[in-house]
Amino acid sequence: MKTKDESRVAFVAFKAYAEHQCGSNLLVLHTDREGSFQKAGFIGWMQSIGVILEMTSPGCPDMNRLAKRTIQTIVRITTTILYTAGIPGIFWPDAA
Repeated sequence: MKTKDESRVAFVAFKAYAEHQCGSNLLVLHTDREGSFQKAGFIGWMQSIGVILEMTSPGCPDMNRLAKRTIQTIVRITTTILYTAGIPGIFWPDAA
């Protein structure tokens, strides 16, 4: 991801991958309050698919680190999927 606007696309890819690998549905997304996942469209979409969005308290660095690591994991998994699929790097910004 180059900007926070790409977080929904990255999350959708991660969600599909994780659910396929684990064989169960995602129930909760825990994130910080930086705004990546706070847009009305994203929150509405999460509610429509039954995922609970939990946000950390402001000024709670331990919880924010957890959310940041989770987002980094999503980005790494998305990058791995793109690399494994053999998709040329010029298309990655559109996919991830």
